[in-house]
Amino acid sequence: MLAEVSLPTGSDGVGSGTAAPVVLLLAAREVGRVEIGLMAEGTWNPVPGRADGGGGVLVSTAWGPLGAFAEALAGTSPDGAVGVLHQGLALALRPTLQVDARLGIGLTEAAPAVVAGAGLRVTL
Repeated sequence: MLAEVSLPTGSDGVGSGTAAPVVLLLAAREVGRVEIGLMAEGTWNPVPGRADGGGGVLVSTAWGPLGAFAEALAGTSPDGAVGVLHQGLALALRPTLQVDARLGIGLTEAAPAVVAGAGLRVTL
């Protein structure tokens, strides 16, 4: 399980303008050097005060501390159905610390045209 909060950027067209909590439930299985995962997501959108959800499929592989992944995601949003494809790289700086970067495209009108992001994972 992962929990995150999207932070407002203050820029029109980039971000939601309000902080929104997100919870992800993940399950994965290794098949040779590839890991295949399924995820379910729930988020609370403070404006307009509604919950949205979605799910996706993740395929990833690693070569030592460097990993690569691709995801197909679908869900709901205040603007309608959202579909996104994206891929990225992850780098394990330590066994308990990882950074990642991702880039992708939206597949539906309600999805952003371009998806870009960076992440930090700390394992306790």
